[in-house]
Amino acid sequence: MYGFCFIEIPTTDIKKSHQFYEQVFHWEVEDMTSMDYTTFTPEDGPSGGFRQVGSIPEEPGVIAYIMVEDIEEMLDVIAQHGGEIIKEKEKVADMGWEAHFADPCGVKLAIWQTREESEEE
Repeated sequence: MYGFCFIEIPTTDIKKSHQFYEQVFHWEVEDMTSMDYTTFTPEDGPSGGFRQVGSIPEEPGVIAYIMVEDIEEMLDVIAQHGGEIIKEKEKVADMGWEAHFADPCGVKLAIWQTREESEEE
């Protein structure tokens, strides 16, 4: 009932963010022609938008996690598309793995891979 319904990601360059998230995560991304704004729709989870800002805050108040199937593969894809790996893959108890990255505009986010019962480290 009170889950995320929309995520707004600040960016210093909407076109660069559009390209990065479309190529890395295969989100449907649409530029709004009536305003300086771009929306995105992942296959699963809440939709959101990119909001133009002058600069990205040094530390985020909230860390948004993006679910992935293979965290190591996704870290490679992120780096190939201009993202910066801030925190390499790290095990979180017996629940899964997390890693943190910054997109090409400096927005800090995280990726998450859930541990399957049959998976080894």
